[in-house]
Amino acid sequence: MQYFMEWNMVWKDVTVGFTLAGIIAAFVPSSFFETLFIGTGGDQTSYSFFTLLEHVVVGPVAAFCTVIGSMGNIPLASLLYSNGVSFAGIMAFIFSDLVVFPVLRINAKY
Repeated sequence: MQYFMEWNMVWKDVTVGFTLAGIIAAFVPSSFFETLFIGTGGDQTSYSFFTLLEHVVVGPVAAFCTVIGSMGNIPLASLLYSNGVSFAGIMAFIFSDLVVFPVLRINAKY
């Protein structure tokens, strides 16, 4: 029974992630991502140190605002990558979701 409940949770998380990523891809212009993540857009092959630093700082903030869950953030990370966000920003986006909620839960206990 627990097995099916876990799969049901994962399925909902992934479904919401793909749905939200599709809605964002359809209705949010690329200029939004270019404003949020400085230095994106076009065909970027290299980023300056400060651009990477800004991506790493903004990535977790964006993940905290979406509050989908770690598996649902993967489609959003792919959307960010297609809009020119650096690999460092995408990794910060994905892994920050794994850190934010446990830290908030620990702080809430104390």
